Amino acid sequence: MPIISRRPVRLRRRRISFLFTAFLVGTILFWTLRALLSTRKDDNQKVLMEETKVEVPKANLNGSRPRIPHEKRAFASTTWSNHSISITSHVFHSSGLLELNKRALESQEHPIRILIKRSQQAWAEKLHRQSTTLLQAVNEYRKRHNDREPPLGFNIWWAYVKRNNVQLVDEYDQIWRDIEVIWGFGTDALNQSQQAFLENHAGDVYVLEKKSWNSPLEVSLGASKKMTLGGRLVVEMLRDAGVDAFIPPFKVIVNPDDRPIVQKDWALWNRAVNSARTGRVLLPSKRAGPRAPYGWRLSCDPLSPAWTTHVDYAPHEKPPFRDQPRTFIHDNARTMDPCQHPHLFRMHGQFLSFDHGRGPHLQQYDSDATESWVGVISFSPSRLHADLTAAIPLEWVQDSDLEDDEAVQRRHSHLVSHRSSHSRRWSLKSSDLRLHWRGTNTGMWHGDGMEWELGQRLRMMDMLQVNSDRAGKHTFPEPFVFPENLTILVEGEGEKVVSREQWTNAMMDVAFAGQPTSCSTEQGICDELWERYEWRRGVEREGVGRKRKFLLDVDGNAWSSRFKRLVSSGSVVFKSTIYPEWFMDRIQPWVHYVPVQVDLVDLWDAYAFLREGKNDELARGIGGNAYEWSRKFWRREDMVAYNFRLFLEYARAMSNERESMDYVYDPQDEV
Repeated sequence: MPIISRRPVRLRRRRISFLFTAFLVGTILFWTLRALLSTRKDDNQKVLMEETKVEVPKANLNGSRPRIPHEKRAFASTTWSNHSISITSHVFHSSGLLELNKRALESQEHPIRILIKRSQQAWAEKLHRQSTTLLQAVNEYRKRHNDREPPLGFNIWWAYVKRNNVQLVDEYDQIWRDIEVIWGFGTDALNQSQQAFLENHAGDVYVLEKKSWNSPLEVSLGASKKMTLGGRLVVEMLRDAGVDAFIPPFKVIVNPDDRPIVQKDWALWNRAVNSARTGRVLLPSKRAGPRAPYGWRLSCDPLSPAWTTHVDYAPHEKPPFRDQPRTFIHDNARTMDPCQHPHLFRMHGQFLSFDHGRGPHLQQYDSDATESWVGVISFSPSRLHADLTAAIPLEWVQDSDLEDDEAVQRRHSHLVSHRSSHSRRWSLKSSDLRLHWRGTNTGMWHGDGMEWELGQRLRMMDMLQVNSDRAGKHTFPEPFVFPENLTILVEGEGEKVVSREQWTNAMMDVAFAGQPTSCSTEQGICDELWERYEWRRGVEREGVGRKRKFLLDVDGNAWSSRFKRLVSSGSVVFKSTIYPEWFMDRIQPWVHYVPVQVDLVDLWDAYAFLREGKNDELARGIGGNAYEWSRKFWRREDMVAYNFRLFLEYARAMSNERESMDYVYDPQDEV
């Protein structure tokens, strides 16, 4: 009896042990075979996961919820190899930022090396894929513009760019981003809106107009003549190039102020663009009462972080210092968008100037109670504005190779290339490797209850100019207080803690020049600025770039007008901006300049990396690329090509005959 009862128990235990062992072996074999079969796929995906941006789906134009692709769903299949790569790689966010993964520092290159290589590849691919014939350009236009044909005169524009060796002939997407919305409205509504806007802003704006095909392109005075300089320069360059006669009749408003004036109504823009893409126009309709007071957020997608992220708008409340997680810019255009980066509302004068960063409430931009749109050219449209971007040559300078070495250039002009002349320039630059910046305290008005101490240039001074001997007369509003120590990412060493005061005094040459401006003398704020910060003599505009290897460029009231001079110098330019300029699609961050965030949280890491002796070749490469880019991509001819195409697009979109103003390809137009 006992024996009979024990034997089955031992058999069951053996059988269970056998089954468990078989299951374990089978599981191991299954995952091993799966890993072996997917090795090639994993190897390819490793590169993609390191190099590709992690995109976050956005709302469709019709307002429906985004459909998440199967491969991006949480339950999508994966492998251990993919998983291990994802937890040991840096993350490329769709917001334009690379987020540092500390685990990746042990197995991967410094993130800036990765960004430089990635950008070099992207730039090379962009150069390679450009159209070489008119037919290719027409087909590429259709591809990028929802099967729409190019505007009338496109063949003349093509002949101009080919004759003048204009590069990147397909990269004019900024124009379409500005113009597409206009197609969503009827031309009668557009013309009425334009006239109402002119009446409401008489004396503040002026008009650039061509009344008929045979009429000259000219500026109609509205604002004072000295305020129309930008428009007159545009007219002059188009006339000198001989292309103004080929532009159809049109009328466009020009804003002479530094800042944009047409805030984008996202909901209306969304409906208009959707209509334009389906070949329809919005029917005229009256607004259903006043707008809700949502300020800048009205210019953002309701699903964007601007609506879902809390921002503290308490007066004079300092935004937190965003040093963790450590981030770098990989897509500069996307980092300029406050809808994706709402902390910008409390860090830049463009936004702080309106209700502590909450923004205006759009009533000031409504021409009347009828929904419509108005095209206004402005110097510095932001991502929240609908102003048109033009290539306005204010502060533009003519590049001259003679400034490199006049004697050598005269004797051997046929032998000296841009690249070789830049190498000589780099070697002759000063041994002073400090990061250099001089400028005024522009950015916003300093007075009348404004939070001027939060503006981008004063914040820069509080961060980069450490001098305990200087203090303002008043304690309010208080300047930013940054940590006493910095945590710097050092190649080969990881994160290193250093004294902010010691590093700043040794490595930064940052100061205001002249005396305080844009400030209230009655409230004593000009005196406060004078006491609080260090003020030095200004530097000659053309000279500093010849001497210094590292230069900083920061927004003022608008985009920095000195950028052309800085990139022409062949130095490494660290650029912080929220304004996408006309050449945004035609320049490459980390190839031609170093992009840094508005609050400069990534500046120290980027500067320390390129300043290091072993990376001098990388720094010289960026400076050399900038030097060459300025001479090949930012010429007078390049600005003519941009403005010529802008006005061809605008004239067609605003015309009552817009549907008959397409260019139809003719092989005889090839050049």
